[in-house]
Amino acid sequence: MKDKRLTSVVNEFDTFTTTPGESVASASNRYRIIVNNVTANGIVRTHLEYNIKFINSLGKGWRNVKSCLQSNGSLKKLKLYQLFDERQGQESNVAETLS
Repeated sequence: MKDKRLTSVVNEFDTFTTTPGESVASASNRYRIIVNNVTANGIVRTHLEYNIKFINSLGKGWRNVKSCLQSNGSLKKLKLYQLFDERQGQESNVAETLS
């Protein structure tokens, strides 16, 4: 039974993605639940892995932001809550570029 649960948790993490039109707040709330499940089940992921997974799950409008974060090394430095907070602050700018 434990193997089945671990498989489910890993799959949930591996397949996480945002939905079209989903806010950063909604996506980050869903992602926090998944990260908490991963941790609670003793699965070890690095800080960088969590950040990369979340930033890669964002839609096409976030390409420039993703590139900037990857090139300046911020993904290694930011805590997950900081990553969420900063993306929420950029959400209206990204939405404008898509309009």
